[in-house]
Amino acid sequence: MKKFIAFGLTSILMALTLFATGGCSSASQQTASSASGKGLYDSNCAGCHGATGAGSAAGTPLNAENAGDVKQVSDITRNGKGSMPGFARKLKDDQIQAIAKYVSTLPK
Repeated sequence: MKKFIAFGLTSILMALTLFATGGCSSASQQTASSASGKGLYDSNCAGCHGATGAGSAAGTPLNAENAGDVKQVSDITRNGKGSMPGFARKLKDDQIQAIAKYVSTLPK
């Protein structure tokens, strides 16, 4: 019983520490998130927009006009535009943000 109480108190202290420090976010996690943008783009977007964002018969190029900034790309990815479906039901918001940040690095 004493071990159970000690484990419970330790768990509570760890949870409070994470809450007080803002969680486990670190520079390495943010870098991993940015890197995952390419993987998410490759698996969800490149089929239509091409590996470099140059477009294809199925999707428009991701140039300054239609992929000008992270917010615009996030909104379009989330809600869709024209014949492009929205991905709000398939991807989490942080995944959509990672894709948008990655798209902002593609040549325009």
